Amino acid sequence: MGYSQIPNLPAAISLNGTEELEIVQAGVSVRTNTQAVGNIASNWAAKGANSDITSMSGITGNISSPDSIRFDTTAGITPVEGQVAWDAVDDTLFVGMNAGGVTQKVGFQTFYRVKASGAITKGQVVMAVGAVGNSGVIQAARATGLGVNDGQYIMGIASQSMSNNAFGYITAFGLVEGIQTNGANYGETWSDGTILWYDPTVVGGLTDTVPAAPNPKVLMGIVINANPSNGSIFVRVTAGSVLGGTDGNVDLATPVDGEVITYNSATQVWTDSGVRMFSGTGSPEGVVTAPVGALYTRTDGGAGSTLYVKESGAGNTGWAAK
Repeated sequence: MGYSQIPNLPAAISLNGTEELEIVQAGVSVRTNTQAVGNIASNWAAKGANSDITSMSGITGNISSPDSIRFDTTAGITPVEGQVAWDAVDDTLFVGMNAGGVTQKVGFQTFYRVKASGAITKGQVVMAVGAVGNSGVIQAARATGLGVNDGQYIMGIASQSMSNNAFGYITAFGLVEGIQTNGANYGETWSDGTILWYDPTVVGGLTDTVPAAPNPKVLMGIVINANPSNGSIFVRVTAGSVLGGTDGNVDLATPVDGEVITYNSATQVWTDSGVRMFSGTGSPEGVVTAPVGALYTRTDGGAGSTLYVKESGAGNTGWAAK
């Protein structure tokens, strides 16, 4: 069957749809018929507004300078990695972050991207242990072995499980979902609204009991949905301090046993005074070691034997009752 090139067609002609056309683009020739061309033309997006486009794929270039992008607020999509949708629960954009299933509700969650130093399980408390060269990535591990002044190393709760040396996300603020939150895995009973703390006795652990001193007291968040397998915790890391650690009006050098802290109204600062004071039962003579000028109050003393002053020596003798 013969064919006619488009430039050679008459100005007006009746076509039945079987006529073949040759289309040349970038030196490549393709044959099609007029019916197919008509079908393509009728389904092309027209210049200007289009209200009936239901999907687009295979776009490799840029979408340049749109005035706005409007999302379907009723689609109910949980985005996968590289996908953005609308979250109708919190009325915000919903971003798929990685293949591990981590998603971010824009404005409602804050994350750290870390490299795991040892295996980390989703829902565990995580601390910073170093950095990965000049990459800007923090090296992290399950929280354990922290000293009384080390609470600031706590980063948050693992948003996903990670194997050793894997990269992943830690939630510093916002919801962590799909984890056990009834406390059973820690031998406790949690309910909606339970306040959770870093547990210094369990590696990566949480507890509903405020840690006893001398341990760091780090508030981790609150149980939103107590559930044996599919619960949620709202994370809001608040690391406690030690006296003088973050207080702007405390200036302690090296406090020693029994030293009295005093306030200077002129400088508006609390400082270690150098004065030492002790308390106990019985006489301090030959028992309590202290420098000259130290004071001792005897809790079982009487007239003339309740207050003692260290008047001589650097050892445990030289105490005088007053």
